[in-house]
Amino acid sequence: MSYKKIISTLIITCALTVFGAFGQEIINWFELETPPEPIKEVTPEYPELARRGEVEGRILVQVTIGIDGKVEKAEIIKADPEGFFEEATLEAAYQWEFTSATKDGEPIRVLYQIPFNFKLESNEEVIREVISIPEEAITREIDNDNSDSLNVRLVGYIATAAQSVYVSGSYAYVTGAEDVLRIIDVSSPSFLSIKGSISPGPESYAFDVQVYGSYAYMGADDGLHIIDISVPSSPSEIGFYDTPDYANGVYVFGNYAYIAGGDSIYIVDITTPTSPTRISSFNMPVAIGPYFGLMGFEKVFVQGDYAYIPIGGGFHIIDVSSPSSPHEVGKYYIGGCAEDIFVRDSFAYIADDWDGFHIFDISDPSAPSEVSSYRPEGDCSDGAASLTNVYVEGDYAFITQRYRGWLYILDISSPSTLRVLTHVNIPMHATDIIISGSYAYVTAEAGLFIYDVSQFTGE
Repeated sequence: MSYKKIISTLIITCALTVFGAFGQEIINWFELETPPEPIKEVTPEYPELARRGEVEGRILVQVTIGIDGKVEKAEIIKADPEGFFEEATLEAAYQWEFTSATKDGEPIRVLYQIPFNFKLESNEEVIREVISIPEEAITREIDNDNSDSLNVRLVGYIATAAQSVYVSGSYAYVTGAEDVLRIIDVSSPSFLSIKGSISPGPESYAFDVQVYGSYAYMGADDGLHIIDISVPSSPSEIGFYDTPDYANGVYVFGNYAYIAGGDSIYIVDITTPTSPTRISSFNMPVAIGPYFGLMGFEKVFVQGDYAYIPIGGGFHIIDVSSPSSPHEVGKYYIGGCAEDIFVRDSFAYIADDWDGFHIFDISDPSAPSEVSSYRPEGDCSDGAASLTNVYVEGDYAFITQRYRGWLYILDISSPSTLRVLTHVNIPMHATDIIISGSYAYVTAEAGLFIYDVSQFTGE
């Protein structure tokens, strides 16, 4: 390999801190009226020492952009490996030029982070890829005082069609439009890259995904796809089960995949991934209360001998101790539109699209009882109570809000006495959330967003 190709992936939302033009007021990137856009990009020269030694690397540079769009200062935030690329990268970074960022009609100085990837290639072509968040995802007014004090920060973003996410090891598995599963390397949140992807059925649409061992189980509108992910760069489909309805929600537990779709739950034996076999299905009304028949099953959560399905105005509890003969043992009518459910021990946590967040005692599955609830201020007309996804980690519940674009973090250490700790601005129309290690992974129409929540996870 005689030459190196330098790829600079520009992720503008990694610039989390913004400095005012007059003084040092710290605000959030989302508060800008117009963010800076690069109008002159300079690619670093590949250092001779690194070229001869065939050394590859990644550099994260932070620049201070003046009110005239010129770079006033550049510094290395991270270098991997150290000692090869820093000087050349800084020299190039100082030559970048941008449009001026503005807030309240005035130009403003901002911090901006640029990752550069130095890669071995067999040709001499220089390529630069620019990725940015859509305008609607970065230019909304927010109140972020709470997140500043609790140190919840956006640390990574990648633009990709994103419907659902599951994190295992160093990879995030993200479903999107056109039945695509993308495998994203998240080992370093500031340097996200798509490791591999697969599109088993281009005419369909992918919904949910779960990973179990060396396989990803992807629910789509044509059924359940089983994908071998043992080699992340080359995923391959090895099994498929054609569901009569959409496979909206998927949960893998032991040797079975539980699939929510239409008005049924399907239990599929996945002992042999290449030959998934339906063991049974359970059909029931697709809603509880006055919203009977309005919508189908979209999520399912399995714990022990029971499957929990949010639907319509409440949720169902299905005994699956005998997979061949599932039967309903309990249900509860909330009165709103249950979207998502998370179950841990004796409690079920519900995100309701119309009526906020609810905690239920499910120690007696035949008689679930509400313990507490939280409803954000506002009414249905402005979408304030539209909570759509929930994930529980430790003593905290992480809940996404659809229309206003918030991530709520609640202390649930005492289930009967909820405390709202903070609400963090996220893009609107969030579709899924999962907590893994120190990070919250949120999917939305604009892509995959990663937030540092280590203060809550303790990692």
